Amino acid sequence: METSAIIAIFLTTVGGLVTAVVMYLLAQKDARQAEQIKDLYDKHNNDAERLQKLELDVAKNNYSKDEINSMFTDMKKYLDGRFERLEKFFDDARKPQI
Repeated sequence: METSAIIAIFLTTVGGLVTAVVMYLLAQKDARQAEQIKDLYDKHNNDAERLQKLELDVAKNNYSKDEINSMFTDMKKYLDGRFERLEKFFDDARKPQI
């Protein structure tokens, strides 16, 4: 065999080995990144669940039941008064004017 043929075979073999090593290292890096992404998604899901529970706790503890009942009672009284005034207005408008 000629020297150039041996060098060509050697370079091809070395090139193939280098390519294989680089591909192996990239595959390892991809696997690590995939694991990191999975960990981030898991953390995000966990944080989202915790945030939702916290929002419910805040909403539940923001007003007590007595305060809410009082607010609705006041609103009902206000609306009843407004509807009574509206009813009186329409009754007065239906009466014949002399």
